[in-house]
Amino acid sequence: MGQAVGAWARHRETAVVLFLATSLPQLFLVGVSWPVEAIPTALRFVGQIFPSEHGIDGLVRINQMGASLADVARDWFGVLALVLVYFALAVSSTGIRRRRAAHAV
Repeated sequence: MGQAVGAWARHRETAVVLFLATSLPQLFLVGVSWPVEAIPTALRFVGQIFPSEHGIDGLVRINQMGASLADVARDWFGVLALVLVYFALAVSSTGIRRRRAAHAV
């Protein structure tokens, strides 16, 4: 996700600053430190774009509730889907950026 965002930013360090600034809201969107029922539906939908939503939920259920991998399959498939989406975005974004840089020279 960071690589994909970094490819679209003018300065690659911007992605680090962006994710640093949004890390606390991401923690609240996961529902570990704030009740899931109290989070508005629109924000829950936005939270699905972050890998932490699926990853933390699955890890907490395995670690604290004794869930099996089959019980958290939905979370792991969500993380896998995000990996594939962000990988495709990072590769395509980097290719576009390199082509633009080559034409600018």
